Amino acid sequence: MNKTVPKYYADTQSDSKYALNNNKRDFELIVTLTTIPSRIDNIWITLESIFRQSYKPDRIMLWLSDEEFNGIVLPNSLLQLKARGLEINYCENLRSHNKYYHTVVNNPNATIITVDDDIIYTENMIANLMQMHTEFPGAVCSNMTHLVTYQDGKLVPYVKWKPTYKKILKPTHRLIQLGVCGVLYPPKVLPEVCFDKALIRELSYGSDDVWLNTMCLINNTPIVTNKTFNKYFLTISGSQKVSLLAINSFQGRKDKILEAVHRYFKITEQDFNKEVKINTK
Repeated sequence: MNKTVPKYYADTQSDSKYALNNNKRDFELIVTLTTIPSRIDNIWITLESIFRQSYKPDRIMLWLSDEEFNGIVLPNSLLQLKARGLEINYCENLRSHNKYYHTVVNNPNATIITVDDDIIYTENMIANLMQMHTEFPGAVCSNMTHLVTYQDGKLVPYVKWKPTYKKILKPTHRLIQLGVCGVLYPPKVLPEVCFDKALIRELSYGSDDVWLNTMCLINNTPIVTNKTFNKYFLTISGSQKVSLLAINSFQGRKDKILEAVHRYFKITEQDFNKEVKINTK
């Protein structure tokens, strides 16, 4: 067993309480994610942490690229989760955008939570997102954010943005939501252009975070966070052999993507400083 897996996962994996929501709600809550072949043997760990949330989702959807998983036999550790409600779907390859794209398109009225495939989530991850969503129903809720940073009218390199930023606790356009720690998207907060596959591939194929943040910005959808989580969740051992974080952030690719996306949509510093009308319940 992977050394980072909590021992009680294996000891209590068949416990019936670690399942999906079975209570009636007036909305549907879906957790959605994607993965790559190099992580397929360990993704059950992330999924197990989602099944064990204190606030349970109605559905959990995993998207696998037809192209990448052609001929690959899925491990039993993953397949056995189907009995507890996991939905495994195959799709065309939109890389990391697979985590949200197909779920949102096919479930436009659902509340969507995106997660990453290499993280062990604490049991209150969803509960914290729902707490923010209850207070600010019109905002995208993110457990972890960075401050979008400009200097002298120019966007500074992404690695210099203020990380794990918790000084703005009201909905704002000045934050970027980080998918790694869980992000909640209310229904219909993303514009139609968000689902333009050609544009995704042309402008932001390597970063769903940049794309989704820009989509929120042009749709005037603010981002909100709170102080519950001040550090990243535990990463599954060995999962970073193929890492978008290393490629995008530390090799500078995210800066090129930001430049391309912002240029195309004519995004400037003023857009991030726009006043937000806070909608609360």
